[in-house]
Amino acid sequence: MSNSKMKLNDVYATAKRQDKRQLCRFMRDMKRAGLKQRFFHGGSSWSGPAVVCENLDEVLSETDVPCQSVQKGLRYLVHPKQGL
Repeated sequence: MSNSKMKLNDVYATAKRQDKRQLCRFMRDMKRAGLKQRFFHGGSSWSGPAVVCENLDEVLSETDVPCQSVQKGLRYLVHPKQGL
C-alpha cells in the first residue's frame, strides 16, 4: 500500500508492528479526546498521524507524547515526533 494513501488503522498496525510506542500512544490519546486524525506525509523525513487544530493546547493537553507542530495560516498541524 502506498504511504500517501494509508488509513489510520493501517498506520496504527504498522506502528505497533514496528514497536513505535509513542506514535501508538498519540493515536490512542487523540481518539480518546475525540480529536480527528489524518495521515500526514511531510516530505521524505516524516509520516504518521496528525491533528489539525486552531488551538495548539487543545491537542498538547491531551497527550504526554513529545510532539511537533507546524503553523499553517490560522491552524496548526500537530504530530508526534516519532513517525513511521
